[in-house]
Amino acid sequence: FFLPFKEEVNKSNIEGRLSSRQWAIAYIETNQLIMAVNKYIKKELNKRGYNSTIIAATHNFREDQLISDWSHRHAAYIAGLGTFGINNMLITAKGCAGRVGSIITDLKLKPTKRPQEEFCLYKYNGSCKVCVERCIVNALSENPAEFNRFDCYEICLENEEYRTHSALANMCGPPCVILPCASPNP
Repeated sequence: FFLPFKEEVNKSNIEGRLSSRQWAIAYIETNQLIMAVNKYIKKELNKRGYNSTIIAATHNFREDQLISDWSHRHAAYIAGLGTFGINNMLITAKGCAGRVGSIITDLKLKPTKRPQEEFCLYKYNGSCKVCVERCIVNALSENPAEFNRFDCYEICLENEEYRTHSALANMCGPPCVILPCASPNP
C-alpha cells in the first residue's frame, strides 16, 4: 500500500539542501503508521487463520551494501501499484511523494493488474528529468542502473544528523517533490 504525503508536506521540502522539519516528521509518523496498519492487518489475518509477517517500513537493509532483503517498493510494484521512475521511486496513481508499506501473507488474493504504461515521463516519452536535476548529490541519472546509492545515503545521513530530534529520519526529499510525478501520477 502507498500512503501519499499531503501537498503542504511536499511544498515544505522544496527549498534548501536538507529536508524540511515537516518532511522529517511526516516520514517518521508515516513509518509508524505503516507499522500500526501492518500490526492490525496481521492480527485480523491471524483471527481468520492466515499467517503473515511484518517487515519494518525502513532500516531493514545492510549498511555495507545498502540493499535490503525485502523491498516494500518492489513488493508494491509486483502488486500492481505503479512503476519505477528514474528517481528510483515507485510512482503510483497518487504520485511518488509518500511511503510504501507491505505485509507478507499466505492469504490468496486476486492480483491487481499491473499498469501497462510507464508512469515516469522520462521512461514514457523522454520529456522529464526534473528528479535528476533536483538530486542534490547527483546520485540519479537517466539510467536507473547508474544510481549511486552510497552518495544518496550520505545525504540521508546528513539529514538525520541535521534533524537530531527526529530519530530514524535519514531520508531525502528534494528528488520527490515539485515533480510532475510527485502527486498525482502525470
